[in-house]
Amino acid sequence: MDTKCSMNLWNPKKKVHVYEQTEDDIAKDLNYLINLIPTSKKIIFQCHFRPNIIKNSDKYIIPNREIIFKTLKSFCDKNNFICHDPSIMLKQDPTLYDGDTHFLQRGLLSNCKKLVELIDAKKTIE
Repeated sequence: MDTKCSMNLWNPKKKVHVYEQTEDDIAKDLNYLINLIPTSKKIIFQCHFRPNIIKNSDKYIIPNREIIFKTLKSFCDKNNFICHDPSIMLKQDPTLYDGDTHFLQRGLLSNCKKLVELIDAKKTIE
């Protein structure tokens, strides 16, 4: 896979450093992270807002977010983890966010409630 996704990392001297990763790089990082967590713990990953889902239009696709989501979703499916996409919740109730990339206070509370529901759900890691 040679599709690349860039991340903007904060650097106090340069302000922003662009770091590119392939889907394989992202998957390797995810594997590294999960190996730091006890196997008895439920793992939930939350992806970025996806405007194309919220607005139900391919016109709003952000390619890097789709690469990350695709990789994360595949990784979670293979490992019996949960991938939480807040875009679905925002599509159902757009008053939960600022119309761009941030939750409003009510949205933060709703998202936290959803995460707690996912933690408490009967789905277990086998």
